[in-house]
Amino acid sequence: MPAPLRLALALAAVALALPAPSPAGILPFGPRKGSPFTDDSAAAQRLLDQGLAAAARGDADKALAKFESLRRQCARTPQAGLANYEIGCLHERSNHLVAAWQAWQLVVEEYPDSGRFAAAVANQLRVTSLLFSTLERVERGLAEKRDLQRLTREEIMGMMQTALRNARTADGTPESAYRLAGFLQKYGRPAEARDELLTLAAHHPQHHLADDAAFQAAIIDFKSSTRRNATDADRERAIDSLKDFLTVFPESEKAPEATHRLALCRQTMFRSLLDQAVSWENRGKPAAAAICYQILGTRYADLASANPELAARIAAATPPTPPSIPSAAPATPSRPRTPANPLDPVLR
Repeated sequence: MPAPLRLALALAAVALALPAPSPAGILPFGPRKGSPFTDDSAAAQRLLDQGLAAAARGDADKALAKFESLRRQCARTPQAGLANYEIGCLHERSNHLVAAWQAWQLVVEEYPDSGRFAAAVANQLRVTSLLFSTLERVERGLAEKRDLQRLTREEIMGMMQTALRNARTADGTPESAYRLAGFLQKYGRPAEARDELLTLAAHHPQHHLADDAAFQAAIIDFKSSTRRNATDADRERAIDSLKDFLTVFPESEKAPEATHRLALCRQTMFRSLLDQAVSWENRGKPAAAAICYQILGTRYADLASANPELAARIAAATPPTPPSIPSAAPATPSRPRTPANPLDPVLR
């Protein structure tokens, strides 16, 4: 066959394979009839109405089938978000809590403007709280492990954390965050529990749990400072946390206990610094000892003043304040370099 004829036949085959041009001469590359994705809102609304009618009659299977068809065939329509929400509700009624939670998560992630965002998050929090209650009963031997629907403790906590991230200001969030923090602390994750409690107190300062959440976060730091292997950094963090609590919630009923624990932390830190100062002196490192004495004099002057000998050592270690020299134009002060740990002198 001649080459020109072969080329003509090939071009004809390509032309036959292409869709017919539109009147404007532009190929219709948009969704076509039979496509799994369509923007046909009328069809989506029809499927949604059919699904809602079936659910109202109690025909859950038919309702679920209609909603699933809507989700697959009309995924880009607003009705798809409503369908996902209804799918979650149907799964919850059938006690398929994991499937329900996942359907509501689709509403949150893909259809936040569907009008069901807040309701989906509230449902997630409620279902996860139910799973937490079931977990407690299982661990106390009051329920079967199968009631957890094959979920692990870590997965349930992850579900709650995701729901809390979805809506920090939704109704019920403070209670759920407080409960999650209790579980995290119970199962050996105090740092995450502390973060949840501080977030609760910061985002809901007027909530009735806010002061207790801030106090519990400070107690986590306090317990960390009393461990056998606790460092001075742990003690300083506990002191700062307790001070922050007393500053923000001075009228809290927890304030007296926080004040008592703060005094204990400061006394422990005071003794630790004094021991370090004496140790540096015994090792012939007066410069390092002076740093400890200076910290004692600036941060724990009230405790040091009760010991005249110690007060004298602090005074001797404190450098005299140089006289100020007036200048015509005040220079921009340079930010002092703070060592990573001022209690670990660099003069060793």
